[in-house]
Amino acid sequence: MEYFPLSVSQNNILSLEKVFPGTSVNNICATIRMEGDLDLDLLQESLHLVLEKDRTMNLRMREQDGELVQYQEFYIREDFPIYDFGHGSPEGFEQWENAEALKPIPLNGPLYQFALFRIGEGNGGFMIKLHHLIGDGWSTISLCNKIGTTYLELLEGKEISLVQAPDYKEYVKEEQRYLSSKAFKKDEAYWEEVMRQGGEPALLKTMNSAQISPVGRRKSFELPQRLNFAIYRYCQEKRVSPFAVFYMALAVYLRRTGTAERFAIGVPILNRTNFKWKQTTGMFVTTLPFYNEIKEEWTFNEFNENLRDNWYELLKHQKYPFTNISKMAGGDGRLFHVALSYQDGQFMENSNPDVTFSGKWHYCGYQAEQLTIHMTSLFQNQRYAIDYDYLVQFFGEEEIERFHRNVCDVMTAALAEPDRPLSTIPILCMEQKEQLLYTFNRTDHYVEEKPVYDSLVENNKNNLNRTAVISGNRRVSYRELLSRSASLAQAMAVYGLKQEELIAVLLPREEQLLEAMAAILQLGCAYVILSE
Repeated sequence: MEYFPLSVSQNNILSLEKVFPGTSVNNICATIRMEGDLDLDLLQESLHLVLEKDRTMNLRMREQDGELVQYQEFYIREDFPIYDFGHGSPEGFEQWENAEALKPIPLNGPLYQFALFRIGEGNGGFMIKLHHLIGDGWSTISLCNKIGTTYLELLEGKEISLVQAPDYKEYVKEEQRYLSSKAFKKDEAYWEEVMRQGGEPALLKTMNSAQISPVGRRKSFELPQRLNFAIYRYCQEKRVSPFAVFYMALAVYLRRTGTAERFAIGVPILNRTNFKWKQTTGMFVTTLPFYNEIKEEWTFNEFNENLRDNWYELLKHQKYPFTNISKMAGGDGRLFHVALSYQDGQFMENSNPDVTFSGKWHYCGYQAEQLTIHMTSLFQNQRYAIDYDYLVQFFGEEEIERFHRNVCDVMTAALAEPDRPLSTIPILCMEQKEQLLYTFNRTDHYVEEKPVYDSLVENNKNNLNRTAVISGNRRVSYRELLSRSASLAQAMAVYGLKQEELIAVLLPREEQLLEAMAAILQLGCAYVILSE
């Protein structure tokens, strides 16, 4: 039995497992629906064939000398459960999906779970659930597509085209060589410079609670077709990813609502740097802090140029361990509270008229970040869906809906006029503007218009003995303030002052200043305070 260490990405997952033990925080789960010629026996066989050809799926974990190490088991066939929802309701099936996604996968056995299901005649599929220690989103899509292709080959009586998948163990060995290489030192120097430049985590809400609950929910949207087209057109013209477009709109919104000029958003990096690793099942993804500065005098196009340069630099140094970056930052090690991912991998789209496939991701119910946003491309990258995973301790569903509308409005305005300054892009929708300008200012009782001095007297006629001014160790009551200001006003009146005339005041910031201000207002004039 050969034991080997966890990869950098796996160690990140293990750290999360230790923080939130016994939860589904590291589940990655999807269901694949199949309509048409459905044969669950052939589907069961397809699962077995794929698992037999993939050593990574048979990784096991074991503690050795106080550390978790991994090894590979041989695959042993054991039929997966089959559930029949043919006599139930669609809601019942959805409840089952969601409940299964929330069940944690223990570390003392297989780190995958499959289940087959039938919903009706010619309608069913399978659920795939992986622990993040052995897979990521790319792995999940690749496995599902292999299962679908194998199923069709069995269905049509063709020769099976499956080949042995590359071994994740080889990736771990290559990564170990990297950790003692010159490339590692260059990456380290890059991240040290990034940390020296400073910046803060982008934040939507302050996190001053002693305890942060990891319980979250998901809210999903599909973008309107007009915005889909605008994103697609901009990406074609500028040769950028839809990720960059959404990132810029998000950054503009965060900057305008209070985030610092230079801030970090977490971005999952694929780390599959060659063809071999793209064919390998396993956990490759690392979420890194992506630091950018944003100046409000920039245009959307100028922001895009700056972002592209920073993104290329990040990708050149993406292999550096996140834990090392976190230590460089110091403090509590939290480098981001908001994360944004982009997924353009598609669940199987086949041309076979007898069976159609469709996939659906499921939320695991727990997370470390305040807000995680997933952008997914649909239909040849011409339509987009957005999933918001949010901590329920900080957000409600309506807040997420408003946030989504605001970011979409920023994106729509920026794409319509990409050369306008970012400072001129509105961040509130018309409904919120109406609420801010009119609804919040509406009152059932309107204050009668009267001179300021008259209001001062009227509002305090029954509180004349209360303290009006504290100056050093001295307290001045409203009675004394009004009496002395009245005497001063009488003395000033001999100068023939006119209504609304401006009077300069040069006095220390003590009770005499307040007396002078009140006296001037009593005369119907206005004061201009001069600096000493």
